[in-house]
Amino acid sequence: MRQLRDLGYREITLLGQTVNAYGHDLERLPDGARVDFAWLLQQINRIDETLRVRFTSPHPMYFNDRLLDAIADTPSVCEHLHMPLQSGDDNCLRRMKRTYTVEKYRRIIERVRERVPDVAVTTDLIVGFCGESEAEFENTLRAVRDIEFDQAYMFAYSPRHTTEAWDWPDDVPAPVKQRRLSQLIALQNEMCRDINRRRVGATVEVLVEGVSDKDPARLMGRTRANKLVVFPGALDEFPAGSFAQVVTREAWLWGFSGQPVPGPARVQAPARTIIELVAA
Repeated sequence: MRQLRDLGYREITLLGQTVNAYGHDLERLPDGARVDFAWLLQQINRIDETLRVRFTSPHPMYFNDRLLDAIADTPSVCEHLHMPLQSGDDNCLRRMKRTYTVEKYRRIIERVRERVPDVAVTTDLIVGFCGESEAEFENTLRAVRDIEFDQAYMFAYSPRHTTEAWDWPDDVPAPVKQRRLSQLIALQNEMCRDINRRRVGATVEVLVEGVSDKDPARLMGRTRANKLVVFPGALDEFPAGSFAQVVTREAWLWGFSGQPVPGPARVQAPARTIIELVAA
């Protein structure tokens, strides 16, 4: 992490199939400290509090109070949680071998939002999994309405040969899968717009990525909540890798357009292209 920071990286993402299972098979440190994912986040924060840290994808089974505290109390951890739900029906989750219920998932999200009110919650959802009934699909729609995700990656189920379900009947007809997926996307898109509209007028920190693909007179970047923001400006004023304060003016499905707050961009120390190696 020190090398990434010294090379000029401003944001990192920790990846893992169940990323928050990190350390569950490791011994305690000599001082008795527990090595787990919360510990890892805290260690990264000690290197540089200004380094943005995201992670994906945590599993509800490993989501405990220590991780909740780390998310809420560690400055470098972004206010963004991506945790796959997959289905809003408990029977379907059992067939998927997901080992949690919709209610358990919902309680985790509620607790995170209590501690981190500005958190953006995103997820993954699958429709048309083996045996999914219309009632089970309706439960997924209900869960999406109740939980209110900022964004979702949504898919129609297709068999994968590396999974147990490869040998199961793919018994939801393709037209039904497509209809359910379209219905789910329409609902989620409506909710995305509504959630973003509520945040118009907020001042957000934007990590500048570069010039907008659609408008060379605008710059683009992402907030700590992983929302895309475009705003008028030039790279000599807001260099890529700098942080700009932007007031959101219009909400879109994908994020916001906004106006930069007057004042210089906050620029990190220049990136080092050579990492010094010091002998022990």
